[in-house]
This record gives sequence, C-alpha cells and structure tokens, in this order.
Amino acid sequence: RYLGDWYEIARYEHKFQKDCKNVKANYSLRDDKKIQVVNSCTKISTNEFKDAKAVAYSVDETNSKLKSHLQIPANNQ
Repeated sequence: RYLGDWYEIARYEHKFQKDCKNVKANYSLRDDKKIQVVNSCTKISTNEFKDAKAVAYSVDETNSKLKSHLQIPANNQ
C-alpha cells in the first residue's frame, strides 16, 4: 500500500537533506518481507545527486509504522 516513490511537500531538515531539492523516498519490498528505503535528493549548490539507503520493518501487525536505521556514508554529509 505504501510502496513506491514519496515526494515531500515540507520537512524537518535532516543533515542529509541540507541544501537539497527534489527530495524523495522510495520504498520497495525485499524478498525477506522487509522494506528497502532509498532517500534521495539533488544538492542545490552543485546539482549533485545524493542518496542514503536503509532497511525498515514494521513495528506491529498493523503495518502502520516502520522502524529503520538510516546509515549515511561520511562522504554524503
């Protein structure tokens, strides 16, 4: 139901999103039933594409909340 691309209309800026435009998140289902999350944006100052990946999982049987651990490489900050 929530898989696919999600585009933001507003945000509480995370360090990863500083100086970014075209911010989106893509959610896809993995074979192990966990969710692959890819957050991406374009740097405004350099027009460089950036992304950060994580694996998420549902916290209960309602599947209404996900928990993830986003790991941002040092060169992506």
